[in-house]
Amino acid sequence: MKDIRNKVILITGGGSGIGRIMAFSFAEKQARVIIWDVNRDAIKTAEDEAQSKNLFIKGMICDVSNPDDVCAQAKKLTEDFGHLDILINNAGIVSHKGSNSVPGPLFLSVPDERIRKTIEINTPRFVRSVFFLRILPVQALDFAANITGISHAMDDFKGRT
Repeated sequence: MKDIRNKVILITGGGSGIGRIMAFSFAEKQARVIIWDVNRDAIKTAEDEAQSKNLFIKGMICDVSNPDDVCAQAKKLTEDFGHLDILINNAGIVSHKGSNSVPGPLFLSVPDERIRKTIEINTPRFVRSVFFLRILPVQALDFAANITGISHAMDDFKGRT
């Protein structure tokens, strides 16, 4: 793996799941990791655990489906860190209420608001990455990634192991 010591890495949806795993993995390699998430408790838990391990993880409350929120947090990130080296656009909504054969609730039972929010978060990841790159101070960005559909694949894989 490339040397990422002191690189500034932003992970959307970094408070839980795959995003949290990546955050700690990068922090253990001495990167400066920023996580954006809507879950304040998840951010606090990640920050506290990182601090106890002498790792750098800073959380920021951000709803990536809200452009105004993204702009405000991007401005704060710029003020605090000056630039961004790596963007991992990981935020997504996954339902885990079913069994291995049914990964989430039946579609017809999901409230309209939940469907709307899922579409806002999960569908436009590439477009959102372009938006991030336009507003974040990216000086020679090393890497940008969109994490798409991995959580559902992981649910399928768990059932087979």
